[in-house]
Amino acid sequence: MPDEPTSRDTATGQGPYGRDDGALDAIGQQHLANALRVSFIVLAGVMVFVVILFFFSGTKIIEPQKKGIKTVFGRVVETVDQGLAMTWPFPVGDIEEIDIREQSLPITEFWMKESDQNVGKPKQQWRVESEGLRPGWDGALFTADHNLIHVKLNCTLTIADPLAVMANLGDGKTIQAVMENILSSAAIRSAATKTADGLLRTQRDEFADEVKADTQRRLNVLTLDRRKVADLESRLRRILSSLPEKRDAAQDELSTLMSQLMAGLRDNQTCNELLEKAPVPIRKQLEGLLAALFAEFDRDGIRINRVKVVDITWPIRALPAYEAAQKAEAEKKEAINKARGRAARILSDAAGRSYRKLIDPAKVLGEEPKDQQKGEKDLIGQYISARRERDDSKATALLEKIDSVLVSNQTGGEASRLIAEARTFRTKIVQSVAARVDEFKKKIEGYDKAPQLTLDRLWADTRDRILTNPMIEKFYLTMGKDKTVLRINRDPNVAKRIRAELLKKKGKGKAGK
Repeated sequence: MPDEPTSRDTATGQGPYGRDDGALDAIGQQHLANALRVSFIVLAGVMVFVVILFFFSGTKIIEPQKKGIKTVFGRVVETVDQGLAMTWPFPVGDIEEIDIREQSLPITEFWMKESDQNVGKPKQQWRVESEGLRPGWDGALFTADHNLIHVKLNCTLTIADPLAVMANLGDGKTIQAVMENILSSAAIRSAATKTADGLLRTQRDEFADEVKADTQRRLNVLTLDRRKVADLESRLRRILSSLPEKRDAAQDELSTLMSQLMAGLRDNQTCNELLEKAPVPIRKQLEGLLAALFAEFDRDGIRINRVKVVDITWPIRALPAYEAAQKAEAEKKEAINKARGRAARILSDAAGRSYRKLIDPAKVLGEEPKDQQKGEKDLIGQYISARRERDDSKATALLEKIDSVLVSNQTGGEASRLIAEARTFRTKIVQSVAARVDEFKKKIEGYDKAPQLTLDRLWADTRDRILTNPMIEKFYLTMGKDKTVLRINRDPNVAKRIRAELLKKKGKGKAGK
């Protein structure tokens, strides 16, 4: 195989294969220039696109029911409404959206861990996984009577001041974490002042209201405009430093007040003591600054609309015992109500509405009359107490009150009937005695005029009443010296007649009543 040529012919300027090297170099340079030009155009286009994209990175469309928060170098500057919003390109500026609709936040920190086997079943049928609560799995609240109670809460809230919320709390995840923490702390504090039975039965709404109020106060502290609060505090301290006396005490009172406000508390007594230390000329100025300070702490960055107790229960192992106690309590109440109803009927049948004055309805019937004056109840009880204390004057006065109640027109029932019968009997006796007195007076007058005639007439009247009375068994004796035999056995016909007369009188008496 012959060796390849390795050098150019110097006479012809051609290469070892007879090619023109100058033409080849020109063609290569032309292609290189074209490639560089295309690459530059592409690179320039990409750079222009990147620049445009960079400038438009500060543009965002804000959706309805949301607010946009503009930040520049991480500092919140303003809010924007729905629609197209623009700011400096990222990372210089940014726009973050915050949902201003009503949001729901469930709190399950104090609830039990529900297994798949228990989902959808009544609590009485739940399968208990362990003997007690499992730390990290089961939550509970500790009550004032040293009991544990499981509670599931739900909080509805609205972002009322997105600018303040974003400036103090940051993004949505931070807001949710802060809300859960504050709500849980408020629930722990409120439950520590109440009994487990109260939370389960009568204090549930009160508990929810306390959690809502406590959470709102502490959220207001977190979303404060701290620059404005610091400015108001500084102005207050300047005024207090100019006091002619009690300057240090006033400064201490202001420090105490600020500590209370920052802790979510407010003590009007501290505020009043602070104002009392100030002279009258500057007191109004202090009142205005304090009112502005309180207004800042009352401004809602996040507004709590409602806190609801979704579910509440004893620990599952204690639930059967609690339900048994509840059943016994219900039966007890039912028995008490029946007894009180029967007592009310008996008392009403005895004295009508007046029984409310004679006894204490609160003790006997568990009720307190609304239209009854003080001292117009339990008159019988007061009378018994006065007799036990040997207070005769008080006992006499109370007895008169009892009599006045019994004889009043408001008294009804058996007492009214007996009193009416007694009045009728009294009237009858008085009239009978008065008639006998009149008759006796007439007899005295007749006796004074004709004694013997009056006596004869009285004897005759007495004999006629005896002889004409069918209820008297009569024996007739003949005059003379013959022996008279008086038989002890009564005549049966006479006895029958007497019994018939007695029954007749008894029947008339009942008809008269």
